[in-house]
Amino acid sequence: MLDPYHEGARRVQEHLGVRDRALLNGRVVAPAIPERALGFLAEQRLAVLGAAADDGGLWAGVMTGPAGFARATRDGFGLHLACDAAAEDPLRHALRGGLSPDRRVGLLFIDHATRRRLRVGGTVVLADEEGIGISVAEAFPNCPKFIRQAWLEEPGPVVVGAVADRGDALTEALRARIAAAETFFVASIQPGGGLDVSHRGGAAGFLHWEREALVVPDYPGNFMFRTLGNLLADPRAGLVFADLAAGRQLQVTGRAEIDLSRAEGGTLGRWLFHPEAWVESPLNRPVAVTPGAPSPFNP
Repeated sequence: MLDPYHEGARRVQEHLGVRDRALLNGRVVAPAIPERALGFLAEQRLAVLGAAADDGGLWAGVMTGPAGFARATRDGFGLHLACDAAAEDPLRHALRGGLSPDRRVGLLFIDHATRRRLRVGGTVVLADEEGIGISVAEAFPNCPKFIRQAWLEEPGPVVVGAVADRGDALTEALRARIAAAETFFVASIQPGGGLDVSHRGGAAGFLHWEREALVVPDYPGNFMFRTLGNLLADPRAGLVFADLAAGRQLQVTGRAEIDLSRAEGGTLGRWLFHPEAWVESPLNRPVAVTPGAPSPFNP
């Protein structure tokens, strides 16, 4: 059976005794967006992008758009996000210039109402007033666990002249906001340079601080451990906390430390995130949200 995992992911799988399940689930990883996912993609109003800055730091950012703003080519090897990249690229403040051709990028498309999600990795081929074009290298669906249900309305007009706040150490107010979050997204990097973006969620209070480190419990999902494997091989990480109702996102870059010795409370372990810098900015488009039920998988 073809093994789609690198050494970091394999180490996590073997440590937890789920190697066979990981290999079975790994068969969903494809070199292009599957035909059966094209319709799902065309209905999405939210995408999360992850990329590395020129200084090596990883960042993740949330982008909203009307249904149909994200479309793939029929063969699944091309992806286009219809937007004005200069005004709407969710990484433009964090990367100090935004996405540009030849930059590796990871994406997550998530439908909070159905709890479906699709992960895509590739390389930027264009970024201009017509949109962001990506050459797809891999794509695969993820399980629906730990996603709080929500319904997103059609986003409003593009926010013009958005100004970002930034800093190194998080303020107490920002730390409190993070600790209260039920959802965030994380960008991590593979040994070969490919980017992954994944979702993390739980009941309010599932995140907490131990001194300067954010403690993130890792719950059982599809047992692929792409994110944990990446963090084990390379500790760089980019987190984004989006307040869709307020139309703002908090992006944080830093490094993660994996701890698989503390499997408790329904977790398989945890990781500690050490923040190094942050950026807060408006979302590219405001979007109204109707919240729904928490995930039935939450511990």
